[in-house]
Amino acid sequence: NKEKERKPDSTVLAEYVNAAKQYIQLYYTPLTWQDLQNAIQEAESALQKSGVCQEDYNAAAALLKQAEKDLVEMADKTALKEEINLEFSVSSAGSTKEAWERYQTSLASAKEIDLDPNVSQIQVDEAVKNLKEARLALKETEKEDPPEEVNKSVLKTKISEMKAIEKG
Repeated sequence: NKEKERKPDSTVLAEYVNAAKQYIQLYYTPLTWQDLQNAIQEAESALQKSGVCQEDYNAAAALLKQAEKDLVEMADKTALKEEINLEFSVSSAGSTKEAWERYQTSLASAKEIDLDPNVSQIQVDEAVKNLKEARLALKETEKEDPPEEVNKSVLKTKISEMKAIEKG
């Protein structure tokens, strides 16, 4: 009974494609952006094919919605770059070998993350935290200079003179 069969409806899929095209590439990681573009192409292909069944439209719509859900926003790397740039203000002098090696390892990892356009904000934040902790650990291991001896004899003389003036 073919007359009573429902014809496939592409309306929802077409709406999803139009909505997906509203995203702006600049805000998303390259890999997740490419996945969205692939899903849009698949959906457009399904819309243009003849003899498509409803399940084809539904599958393309599901793929498109998943790609939208999986979009990852570009991470803000400002704090990471600032922490990396502090490498020029630290030295191994006064720190333990282990602390310096930990700092160098954290710095190398942070630089890799900085160069990767597909990292998440969570990865960036973790790299900042690790590098900062390693840098601060260097300072904790530095030996403090002993306090400078101050000649207080002049000060004591002035205090005695002031007390004499107050009494007198």
